[in-house]
Amino acid sequence: MSCVRICMKKLFTKILPHELLFNLFLFITALRLWWMTGFSVNSVLYTLLPLVLAWYGYVFRNQWKWRLVIYFVVMNLVFGSLGTISPLINPQGKMDTLLQHWDNLLIGGNLSVWLTPYMRTWMTEILAACYMLFMIQLPVACIYYLFQPLKTAKGFYVGLFSLYAFGFMGYLLVPAVGPYLAMSDVFGGPIQAGPVMDFLHYMYPKGTNYTDVFPSLHCAVSLFILLFDSKYHKLRFWGYLVPCVGLWISTVYLRYHYTVDCLVGFVLAITMFLFAEYYMKHWEKN
Repeated sequence: MSCVRICMKKLFTKILPHELLFNLFLFITALRLWWMTGFSVNSVLYTLLPLVLAWYGYVFRNQWKWRLVIYFVVMNLVFGSLGTISPLINPQGKMDTLLQHWDNLLIGGNLSVWLTPYMRTWMTEILAACYMLFMIQLPVACIYYLFQPLKTAKGFYVGLFSLYAFGFMGYLLVPAVGPYLAMSDVFGGPIQAGPVMDFLHYMYPKGTNYTDVFPSLHCAVSLFILLFDSKYHKLRFWGYLVPCVGLWISTVYLRYHYTVDCLVGFVLAITMFLFAEYYMKHWEKN
């Protein structure tokens, strides 16, 4: 056991956990692409990307800001590509019916449907604004923690991009579009909207890859950042707390997510926060 622990410590002084997990996701996806499509642009790109990241990590092995921030860039590039590759490796199509079934088992129905009679335009406007807060919260937190002491910066990026690795795996294992499309016939019409919701409705198709439902990374990432802020930036924690709760409600209220998506997202966020704390406490000593 001591030999295994020594090997693990040596490994994680060379390779950060999120680097290992994110590249594992890329490798698994590359294998699935080769299996389903053979030689193709996507299978080659997903094979080359881990090699490029390994080369980049070696070149910038002691320049930590560059080594950490590259995963923010790669995460956005990969997210955009998932809409193209998901149909290639998931010929069965979307799995919204499975998520609806899980919701039925958990709560006996669909929470978005239950909320429909209580919708008000003013409430929709507030929750739409909360939903879009994510697009501010994420880059602000990534920039802020990049310039914090190295131990804190590493902990944040290790936790956040390990979370993204698991989240993207979920996207490709259980591809879905969400209730607003999969259950549109059940709602009896679109949500009554004002200018804020109209703007979100216009922008949402440009920001989704139509496979980004399970787990809810809006819930997972916002909670992870909130938990990290609760320890390392209390002022921002208190400033974001209420809007984040609004964001979580909005994911179901605005019909973008199933309840199970959010619950799994919360579990993932808490797990990755604890993992980041453990990493900073134990592995950073070495």
